[in-house]
Amino acid sequence: MLRYLELGAIGKIIFCSVAVRWWRDNQYFKDWHGDIKRVGGMLFNQGAHAIDLMLQVCGPVKKTIHLKRSFRKSTKVEDLYLALIEFRSGAIGNLEVTTYTKSQSCGTSFFIIGEKGSIQLGGPSFNKIEFLSIENKSISKKIQTHIETEDSHFRLIKALNEFLLKGKKNKLLASAQDGVKVTKFIEQLYR
Repeated sequence: MLRYLELGAIGKIIFCSVAVRWWRDNQYFKDWHGDIKRVGGMLFNQGAHAIDLMLQVCGPVKKTIHLKRSFRKSTKVEDLYLALIEFRSGAIGNLEVTTYTKSQSCGTSFFIIGEKGSIQLGGPSFNKIEFLSIENKSISKKIQTHIETEDSHFRLIKALNEFLLKGKKNKLLASAQDGVKVTKFIEQLYR
């Protein structure tokens, strides 16, 4: 997806919708995962990568409205977090993160509408293009021949190995500044 954005195939972003719909059973929260002081909340533990992607695509945030709920009695970590977001760029978005889908995860969704096209990523870790509609068909054909559907964790581990062993920098590797930016935004979402 970032390749489509880099080439301008999507155009200026108008709308962004991110959903992480995963399942975690009660046992998962019996160790540090259920300790709000140690994990910080579901957005840090399950939502950070999705939020990072949203910020990369849409830029800095102007305003947020949020709602969160805990349905489990055994933990103080929220089970559902919803936010409406207005970005400085003028784009608007929504964020949905849950660990309460009941019995199994149903995946992720990252959907954007731009002035020139729309794209939706899905799969277990935003590693599958589920929908693509862009005006410039020649860019679409060029990029589709290079789409990677490998799990994003494995791609990240490979990129980190290449950097540590050969000094080869990859755009998949986030900087410390990127991590700080995401952390500050998540802290803002919890206020």
